[in-house]
Amino acid sequence: MSLQNSNDKNTRHLFNQKLVRAAANRSLAWTRLAFQNLKYNLYMHLNQRFSTSHQEMYEKLNDWKEHLEKISHQAKEWKKATLREQDLLRQDYAALVAQHEPSDSKLSKLNQARRQESLDTLSALQLLEYEIANSYWVIDRLDHYIKTDSSYFEIGWINLTTAFTKTLDFIQSCFNYTLFKIGELPITPLSIFRIAIILILSYLASKVLRTALMSFAKNRGNVTGSTLYTLGRLVHYFALIIGLILALISIGFDFSNLVLVASALTLGIGFGLQSFANNFICGLCILFERNLKVGDYIELQSGTYGKVTEIHVQNTVICTSDGIEIVIPNSELTNHTLINYTMNNEYRRLNITFSVASDADKNLVRKVVSEAAKRVPCTAPVSEYGTAQVWLKKFDKYSLEFCLAVWVNYKQKSYTDSKEADYLWEIETALREHDIPLTSSSPTILLSYTNQRGEVPMPAQLESPS
Repeated sequence: MSLQNSNDKNTRHLFNQKLVRAAANRSLAWTRLAFQNLKYNLYMHLNQRFSTSHQEMYEKLNDWKEHLEKISHQAKEWKKATLREQDLLRQDYAALVAQHEPSDSKLSKLNQARRQESLDTLSALQLLEYEIANSYWVIDRLDHYIKTDSSYFEIGWINLTTAFTKTLDFIQSCFNYTLFKIGELPITPLSIFRIAIILILSYLASKVLRTALMSFAKNRGNVTGSTLYTLGRLVHYFALIIGLILALISIGFDFSNLVLVASALTLGIGFGLQSFANNFICGLCILFERNLKVGDYIELQSGTYGKVTEIHVQNTVICTSDGIEIVIPNSELTNHTLINYTMNNEYRRLNITFSVASDADKNLVRKVVSEAAKRVPCTAPVSEYGTAQVWLKKFDKYSLEFCLAVWVNYKQKSYTDSKEADYLWEIETALREHDIPLTSSSPTILLSYTNQRGEVPMPAQLESPS
């Protein structure tokens, strides 16, 4: 099995070297032909038999130069590859000697063929370098003679057009420079620029679609804001995904390599993108399941209370009553318990405790506080949730403790951002207007005594104990 693998490897190396030599011979043939054409043009110029203008001839010279530069660059790469092949051959020969491999074996013959092929390639490359040098010499001569026979205006125009052409070629070569490869697909600055343009257009298309969706929903008038937000986010992500697919198609991405890409993503998620992928999936779950929507009022395990203002695929933003925006990873919202006060509807019952003096009229307190609760804007309609109820929770010698149970609309704007503070304000105002005494936090104890002369001193006459 090992011998078979060695034969296959040597055969593959031999085939690759044959390809290099064939490419070198093809370039050598073109260079020789170009050299003959250059000599012919030089002869025609020296004998003043030019059939083309100086400008046309100069353009031809530039074309030959560009092609020769490409061939020269390729020849250097072929030479490097051939020298590497010879290094591998020396290693393989050393291994054969160590294994006492017979000289007439198949493996030894393959190595000999590889060696001869590499020598022939180097010979072809040497001839190619010689022909390239000769061609450059003739080009320089022609360039010199053309400039000598041309007027200053012609020389200036030729130099200007040449500089412009070289600038365009340089820009094109920069845009087409291979930065890296994905499989066999070269990634160039031009392909990155193309991807960026398509993604920007996709984002703009997403914005236009979301604006049209908002206008359509406003005209219908029966779509909630949270539903619009969810649809807008889904349209946005869908447009970006379509844009990404089109961008990959525009650079020639082969979607048959998606298995390799998926494997790379799986490996990346396993090592460093696990948190990113977890938050991304949790974000999609939040958008589709709709247990959490924009505009909902939630309370986290930490006790943080606020309004959901944005839902992204990576995180969710809530705004507290103090105007503080908190960014929460989506995995935290799906993996931990939270309270959503407005998940299915915006009405919730609020229990507010307050106390009055023990001698207050209970019935009057109930009537006054019930009427006060109606004046708070966020109180739920009586037709749907009934009137506010006032319960007596407990009492003692000094106070009566009541509880106002009222249904409120959490999304309804009121006096302040605190619903409980709004009701307490109205309760206290109503109790004072009806002269209902409030209880103090602790009983008041009055002490009186007489001095040695039988007099009751005023508070200012009391002496501190020594």
